[in-house]
Amino acid sequence: MIKLAAQVVPVKLNAGKEGRELAKKYGIQGLPTILFINAKGDIQQRITGYLDAKAFAAKLDGLGGGEILAARSQANSKPDDGEAHARLGLALSIAGKPQEAEQALLKARKTRYSGPLIGQGYNNLGDHYAQGGQLDQAVEAFQSADRSGKDAAVRAYAKLRLAEVYAAKGDKDRARKTAQAVLDLKGAPIQFVEKARELAK
Repeated sequence: MIKLAAQVVPVKLNAGKEGRELAKKYGIQGLPTILFINAKGDIQQRITGYLDAKAFAAKLDGLGGGEILAARSQANSKPDDGEAHARLGLALSIAGKPQEAEQALLKARKTRYSGPLIGQGYNNLGDHYAQGGQLDQAVEAFQSADRSGKDAAVRAYAKLRLAEVYAAKGDKDRARKTAQAVLDLKGAPIQFVEKARELAK
């Protein structure tokens, strides 16, 4: 990750202000979003939504087939280990493999595992579906993330993105109510609260 970071020139833009045109160009819907763009302007990698430090580092390191293989091996060797299945689901969701990710996350839920990895995986799935215009699937994924555990950041992001998807579907009343739920959620990160406050008006 250190080697990769040395090759990146970080630029922070507000998608609602100076970064509005770029946000529109690259189809950014969920916040926060980190794009890795090459010299030609092509997206090399995309990180959307909340990830804990370990998952974020794995994403930066590529989280390619090696991570998926390792997670799959752990899940296969420990079929009753919910965290192992959740880790596989998260890896698959980051890799853009929604069907496989859903299967792994469902196995994790059946073990009654309630850690943050499930919610992170479902949030990634929700963003994947939303960016592809599959709004009904996005709603289901974000709802699953919200119900997945007690992690305030994961749940706040899920609720915020649900509100944004409802707004995109034209359901303004449900969008406002869901945004208000972010404001009522204890421990919700301030950046999500600020965005939800705008949607709740």
